[in-house]
Amino acid sequence: MSEWEHKERVWWGLHQYSPLESLDFAKFAEEKAMELATWLDWQCKGGWKVFEIKRDFETNNTWCLFRRLVD
Repeated sequence: MSEWEHKERVWWGLHQYSPLESLDFAKFAEEKAMELATWLDWQCKGGWKVFEIKRDFETNNTWCLFRRLVD
């Protein structure tokens, strides 16, 4: 039976992401500023889907919950 796997990430702005999951991503993040939509696309690689997004307008942080179905 398949189950859902979840991950949380925070987008703080063009050059700030949480956490840097791999060295490839860290290198990419240092070289290029990412808009939120681009960052979401990057996070969805590997079968992840956006499950929930919450924006804090005071801090300008965007909290995201992703999920994917695993066997």
